[in-house]
Amino acid sequence: MESELEPTIYEVVTDKEWWLVIQNEVESIKNDTWELVDPLDDKQAITTRWIFKAKRGALGEVEKFKARLVACGFQQTEGVDYFDTYALVVCWSTIRTIIVIIVKKRWSIKHFDIKIWKH
Repeated sequence: MESELEPTIYEVVTDKEWWLVIQNEVESIKNDTWELVDPLDDKQAITTRWIFKAKRGALGEVEKFKARLVACGFQQTEGVDYFDTYALVVCWSTIRTIIVIIVKKRWSIKHFDIKIWKH
């Protein structure tokens, strides 16, 4: 049995639970790390699209609805719209060390939920 199901657009727009998931996603990206600006005259803004998934349990029941707003980065041209690319790399021993220092110095720490979409 499949663990994930892609709903139709009709299912999304007619279901109150999907709208709550969409609102949650919109709220999660409002984290004061960006601001909306008009594109430059000679540039076009990158579009976005919604990805919807319904995660199902072993018995086929829906366990969780997921909605992600993703940028269509494939619309960019290397050397025109961007020059460098970076990959997310986590060194867990470094993160644990930083957390130990924060605790020992009694500093406050702020948590951000970073969601990575995998196909």
